Amino acid sequence: MVIFHKWKLIIGLALILLTTGKLFAQQEPLFNKMPLDSLGIRCYEMLCSKGGCVRIISSIGFLKSKGHEVVGGIKLNNDSKIKNFRNYLAEDGIRAMAEGPDSVFFFAANDNSILFNFNADQVTTFNWPPFYFPPVGEPFDKVSSLYIDNSGDLFIGTAADNFYRVKEGANLISWADVEMKVVDSSLVITKGERTVKKIILAPQIGVFSFAQDGIDKNILWMGTNHGLYRFNKSTDDSKIINSINLDTGLSFTITHIELNKEGNLWFSTLEKGMGFYDQQKNKMQFYPYPKKYKTSSTQYPIKTFCYKSANEFFTAVMDSLPAVFYTKNGTYAFIDDSSLNKSVNSTTDIKVDQLGNLLLIKGGIFYYCSTTDKKTLATDIKPDSSLLAPFIRAVILPNEEPITAIDYYPEMFNELQLKYNQNSFKVYYDINGFESKKKIQFAWQIEGFTNGWQILPSFNLDKISYASVDNLKPGKYVFELKVKVGNEDWRKQQAKMVIIIAKPD
Repeated sequence: MVIFHKWKLIIGLALILLTTGKLFAQQEPLFNKMPLDSLGIRCYEMLCSKGGCVRIISSIGFLKSKGHEVVGGIKLNNDSKIKNFRNYLAEDGIRAMAEGPDSVFFFAANDNSILFNFNADQVTTFNWPPFYFPPVGEPFDKVSSLYIDNSGDLFIGTAADNFYRVKEGANLISWADVEMKVVDSSLVITKGERTVKKIILAPQIGVFSFAQDGIDKNILWMGTNHGLYRFNKSTDDSKIINSINLDTGLSFTITHIELNKEGNLWFSTLEKGMGFYDQQKNKMQFYPYPKKYKTSSTQYPIKTFCYKSANEFFTAVMDSLPAVFYTKNGTYAFIDDSSLNKSVNSTTDIKVDQLGNLLLIKGGIFYYCSTTDKKTLATDIKPDSSLLAPFIRAVILPNEEPITAIDYYPEMFNELQLKYNQNSFKVYYDINGFESKKKIQFAWQIEGFTNGWQILPSFNLDKISYASVDNLKPGKYVFELKVKVGNEDWRKQQAKMVIIIAKPD
């Protein structure tokens, strides 16, 4: 009888947890916050780059975090890993952002111009692509979203005026024919201008999200303020998805889309919580989250979401705490943690970065949680181990002429072929995701040239590091680079570059 009552109590507690929809409440805080709110800075949106850094749209323009081992290493001082991009952009002026091939960063500015940033680690310089935008002489609503597909095509969504497509508009490798100059303080494209084509789905359509089909790369899925659309790049044809189990007049706004391995779509909405579209059955299902008070007009806005595991999503619930959504039973568990009490209950973004850290924006405050340390929030998303390796940033000749760099023929990092008189150079290198307080130490070697590893002194700050190679004889070599952070051992992940010095003619 005692055992029966014990299990009855346990079941009762479990039911309370399920009915309240709360999870992860505990004494030890899960999250830390970036100290930006004390300066009056509000954060809105994040982009986790392939290289490990995080771009943040804020009330003062762009901010950037590079401290991904522990995001709390970021400080607003001279040692900061955050850089403010204000020289062109007005406050509260960034419209949207996306990352293209070779980690090139594109964004829509406050005047809806599209710009890009060559170097992922320099946020204070920008460039104009070889097309004119917004369209000259046409009515134009503000940019709402940017998306770059696997071909480097750029898609520009608007808030209420459909979307635009620029073929290879984000593919810098294809821009060899481009020539531009400044005339009367205006940028003029004299050669290689790319065509900007407007695609009309229907009148007054706003496009807020894109996703490329996992099977047919010509198919693009679009989330709009009137539901889900399917677009064919090869024919420029599009159609609205009318599910057989829903009223064709039903309208909802899709804010983000992810495809699962079966080719079906999960999406977030501003009205109905999470949604699911089964392509084979042509059926949609919506999953509103629990609310204390509900009426016929109650809405369930989710701004975005990201994978926690194959069957779970972290969700940014716009009128509440962040939550975990379970796809198998369509339920939510809110992350009710004391550390999140410093901001109002409005979650506008949530991401897992390349190193496995959970990041979120709630009430305009940027929070972070190292999922490797906080087991209660650990994800099944494996960190990209290549980001733990050092990387080569550039190879520069003694006269400061670049041979190759991240944004200048980066394919040469695989095999660097040099003339016999280019046998002296500097190899610049760096590492992703470290705290400014931690000591960084590099070592490099070229077998047949150096006498083993050349171990360099450790340093604390964002120092520019390079290896000087002088009078390398003709032949084939391998440049190797390794790193250690703080008191850890030398990391197993290394950077390598084949170097071939040609013989004199």
